Order: sequence, then C-alpha cells, then structure tokens
Amino acid sequence: MICRSKTLIYNNSAHKSTKILLCAVLFIFCFANNQKTFSQISTNDTNINRIFASKTLQSTYIALPLFTQSIIYKNHNFNFRDIRQKTIPNFRYDYDTYLQFAPLTLTFALKSFGLQSKSNWSELGVSSSLSMGLGLGLVILLKDNIEERRPEYAAMKSFPSGHTTMAFIGATILSKEYKDNYPYLSIAGYTTAGITGLSRIMNNKHWMHDVLFGAGLGILATEFSYAVTDLIFQNNSDKRFTIDFEDFRNEKPHYLSPYLAYNHNFFQNNRKLKNNTNFSIDNGVGIGLEGTYFFNKYIGITAKAKADNYKVRNKNIWWPEDSLFSVYSLDLGIALAYPLIHRVFIGTRATLGVNHIDENPLQDDVPMQKQNNLQYSFGIFSNIWTDKHTFLRLYADYTHTSINIENKNYAFPTLAIGSTIGWHF
Repeated sequence: MICRSKTLIYNNSAHKSTKILLCAVLFIFCFANNQKTFSQISTNDTNINRIFASKTLQSTYIALPLFTQSIIYKNHNFNFRDIRQKTIPNFRYDYDTYLQFAPLTLTFALKSFGLQSKSNWSELGVSSSLSMGLGLGLVILLKDNIEERRPEYAAMKSFPSGHTTMAFIGATILSKEYKDNYPYLSIAGYTTAGITGLSRIMNNKHWMHDVLFGAGLGILATEFSYAVTDLIFQNNSDKRFTIDFEDFRNEKPHYLSPYLAYNHNFFQNNRKLKNNTNFSIDNGVGIGLEGTYFFNKYIGITAKAKADNYKVRNKNIWWPEDSLFSVYSLDLGIALAYPLIHRVFIGTRATLGVNHIDENPLQDDVPMQKQNNLQYSFGIFSNIWTDKHTFLRLYADYTHTSINIENKNYAFPTLAIGSTIGWHF
C-alpha cells in the first residue's frame, strides 16, 4: 500500500541540474536576441517603450511568471487536488490526448488554405521543428531526472506535463503567426492550451505545478526557436517580433483572465476546540476566473468566481488530504483604473460577494458544517500592456469573511497575491 503522506519523491541533484539547464536556456536565448534588441522607435516614445520593445522581454514575460508560480504552488499540490476531488472526483476523459495538438494543427491548416502568416513555409517548418524538439526534449529529460509521482499514485513521470508543453508550443506558434491580423486566433489557441492543462489536473494525471511549468516551458522553447530561426534565415526585420506602439492611454482597459493567487490568512493560530485540542489554519491558494468591463478608461464593473483551499492543522488529523477545506465564492463590484505611464494602468476595486463551504469530513475533530457566508473585499492591481490584446496582470486583494466551526463564528480575513495574463477585448 502506498503511504499518502509521501507521494512526492525528488532527487536533489536533479533539481540542481534543472536550474542549471534553465539558466543555460535563458542565457543562450538572450544571446540569440542580441542581434537586434530593439524595434524601431519614434523619438517621441518614452524609455518605457524601449523596455517593452526588447525581444527578450516580449519572449519571457509569460513564461517566467509561470515558472515562478510553479515553484510557489508546488507546496500546495494537495490544495488544488482537494478542489478536484470534491467537485469532479469521477472525471475521466482523454480528449486532452488529442486537444494538445489542436493549436499547431490549426496553424498549418490555415496556412494550407491560403491564410497569410508571418512566416514562409521554410521558416514555419524550422521554427515548429525546433520548438517541439527543444520543448519535448526538455520534458523527457526532466521527467527522467525528477522522479515525481502522479497524483493518481501511478508512474513517477508527473513533472512536468508533456501534454501541456505540447499544447502551449502550438498555441505560441499560432499566436506568433496570426495574432496581429487575427487576434482572436491567438486567444483561441491559448484558451485551448489552457483547457488542455486544466484537463490534465481534472483527470488526476498531473499536479498544478506540473501544468504551470509545462506551459512556461512550451512558451519559452517556442520563443527561443523563433529567435534561432531568425538567425538561420538572417531575418533581421523583426517581422515575427512586432509590437504596436500606439498610445494605449485612450483605450478602455477591459480584460478577462484566469485567477491564480497565494492566500495569506490572518486567522489566529491555536484556537481551542471543545475536545480541548488546538487547531490552526495554514495559508492557502486560489484558482478561478475574473473579468472587468470599463464604461470609460477610468470606471468599470468587475466580477470574480474562484475556489480557495486551506489546510487545517490538528493533532487528530492523520492524512494531509483530510485536513483540507475549500471556499467557493462569487464577487461583484466596481473597479477604478488610471493610466499611470505609457502602457501601465494602475487601479483599485471593491466587491461584495457570497461564499460556500462544504461540510468538513472530519466532524469529530474539526466540525465545520456546510455553510454560506457574506464577504467583502478590496484590492489593487496593475495592468501592463504587453501588446494590443494582452495584459500582464499583478494584483493583491484583501477579503474579509467568517467561518463557522463547532457552531461558533470566527472572523477569517485573507490577503491574496497573484499574477496572470489577461486578454483585452
């Protein structure tokens, strides 16, 4: 029988080699980009545009945050799996086996039907081959050296997710070829890739940090391969690394984005239960979807649906999974934004909402009955235009609600901090 408290097995030397490998990839990528670091910039543009014009930044602003989140969420794998186990425990569909190839297949299909892409057939073939060779090669190398057990307690091949890497390779290729003239193809590609990664978690084949790292790896491998292809074909026109320098100050900053956050709770530790044992609640994580529609460039309405998961510590709890509880919530409110500098919006939001907590399975130790509570929150955010249809989003939200344990209400304030990519519509 497999001991559930020891489901993740790592090799420390493999971790060191992985870090060295990633640093080497980034160094080579930056060297390849040194051929032409900046696009043509008008004399009226500020220095901030030079930063955003950097091909290195354009190529890493999505991948590096995904790697960072993968590291953060690694210690909260059971939190995300608990949400899956309680909401869709019997989910078993293998469509992700085929869905991972959809974005790349669509790219070649559209070009075959005559839709003009940014690359000719030779460039596209080399870029695609290099992307898959590098990305999937690194997946195999990491799987063989980092022996991590899958959440279903099967083979030791969990980290990273190869399906997700393949899906994001295809989505990045589709985006680079068509996003300027057909931006919704880019959104469709990344949405499909995101569904592929989410499906691997829903099918209980991967942990959250496997999928996040796989997504970042697919994106970075593709960006690196496009840079190398430009060197091979002596393509110095930056035609595949374009960015629009129009003034975004007059744009209404609508967005729709996934929500990923690390939750610090201010719940007092060492509370007493009726059986005279102490209990406390650890910090948690959140996942969801949010969006904001602006009536003008300053004022809008915002909505957020998410699931937060926390771990209860009590000496009578034996298995890690048994100590977890989820808070499902829906919030509505107003958002205020201001164009701080070129391409950068800052803002604040205030919301009211409701949440739901399922009955905790350990009624004798932590009697948390099924309950619904009101909550309010306020937060700050920064939306950074990375191109005309994409935001890099940074945010922090303070939420105040209550939880009922043994028929006693406790204040439960939390601070959520996160980053993600948002789609401008």
